[in-house]
This record gives sequence, C-alpha cells and structure tokens, in this order.
Amino acid sequence: MSLIRAVQRIFGSEQSDNPAPDRPEKYLFICCMNNSGSTLLERVMSECRNAVGFPAPGGPDQQVNGQGFVSDLMPIPGKMIPRCRRTWSEQSAILANELHYQWPKIKSRWRREWAKNPKFATANPRIFLEKSPPNVFRASMLQEHFPESSFIRRQRTPYAGAEGLVR
Repeated sequence: MSLIRAVQRIFGSEQSDNPAPDRPEKYLFICCMNNSGSTLLERVMSECRNAVGFPAPGGPDQQVNGQGFVSDLMPIPGKMIPRCRRTWSEQSAILANELHYQWPKIKSRWRREWAKNPKFATANPRIFLEKSPPNVFRASMLQEHFPESSFIRRQRTPYAGAEGLVR
C-alpha cells in the first residue's frame, strides 16, 4: 500500500468517495491484447444478470473501455507520450508503472459510471465489468486496488494478432 493511500484511508477520504456498498460487490477484468475479441467478450458478459458494465456513451453499438472515463488519471496508449496506438506494448514500462495512476480517483469515477447502468440497482451481487486492452500490463495493480477481483485472460495466435493490426 502506498503512503498516500494509507493516509487517505486513515483520514477517510476514500470513504467519502466510495460509500459502503449495500450488497456484495466484485470486479471482473478482461485482460487481453487489442484486436483479440475483447469487445465481443465484453458485450456477451455484460448481458449476464449480475454483470454491471459501463454504459456506452455513443449507444449500445459503441465500444466501451473503462480507461476512456479516466484518461486524465492513467496512461492511455493513444494519448501518452511517446504516442503509440496499435503496438503499445512497446511502452509497457509506462503502462505498468504504479506512479502513473491515481487509483482512488479512478475507482471513484468508475463507480460513478457503473452506477449509471440500470443493473447497478438490481444486480446482487454486483459484478463490475471492465475491459481495456492495457489491463494486460495493469493486472497486478488492479488486483491490489480491487481486492474482490477476478480476471479473464485471453490470448490469440500471433498470426491473427498481426493480421488484426494490419486491418
């Protein structure tokens, strides 16, 4: 636990942003590289009764990545310096560095967005669903900051991955 997080926990600032849940809550993170079917998997999983995904800002056919709601609080492949859109694994040192993340604020903002999903009120337990391809590099941080978390890890043959990048 970081010193900042320990101080926030002592003085209760995390509590005010995230009130105690009224039912069990868990987190399910999809960890797979870009162009490997994560969007389809997220859409299928979000149809499950207790899965609470992020609402799609542009409608149900839009792709939803949790990182899009917190781009000012964590490194995002298309927005970080040096820029990298498709082969962002070249910047894994940036994506995997805890110092580049503001986890208490990320958790608070994600919770606010998840709460916009109508299933937030009915799911029991709530299983918060998040899919962002760079989660491949964030998995250990996600596990630390979201203690009730599970992960779906998916891999794809490199040939199909290369074809997806060219597409």
